[in-house]
Amino acid sequence: FLPADQMEALEKDGGLKPGTRTHLGRVEIGLGVRPGAPHPDISTVPKLIAVLKAAKSVVYTHPKGGSMQARIIDDLLNRPEFAGVNKMYSTKGNGAAALSRGEAEMALQLECELIGHEGLEAVGPLPPELKASIDTATAVPANAPHPEDGLAFVRYMARPEAAPIWKSHGLTRLH
Repeated sequence: FLPADQMEALEKDGGLKPGTRTHLGRVEIGLGVRPGAPHPDISTVPKLIAVLKAAKSVVYTHPKGGSMQARIIDDLLNRPEFAGVNKMYSTKGNGAAALSRGEAEMALQLECELIGHEGLEAVGPLPPELKASIDTATAVPANAPHPEDGLAFVRYMARPEAAPIWKSHGLTRLH
């Protein structure tokens, strides 16, 4: 399981069994708030900007740690229209962990890491036009000791009946 662009590079380098790469879905960057806090309307970019600028603090993972989601969030918050957002990096763990410890008013994090996280509530994904998401794929490695079993597992994980389970954990299947 890898982000789709990394899986594509691995495939080009011969690191996958041919024909086993399967698109799994997309995880979105979402907004989290403290339990019981209002769930603001972030359905459009202007509404999201207003919400983030009005927040006392918005926490997320430090991008220097190499996290793909942290780079996406940091790039987003460094755009001119987001100037004035009181952003802060989590000093221990990711943004969801910092929010659940009460270190900020809001957090930006992958939805799959917000859903069901104790000490916070997931508001929802950021507006789609921001492209704040990561596409994911799965495949069988070229050096897999049991490639048939690996392919059976890939097919099992990507079967249509699994979509509701993936969705409940923050991954949206894209067909």
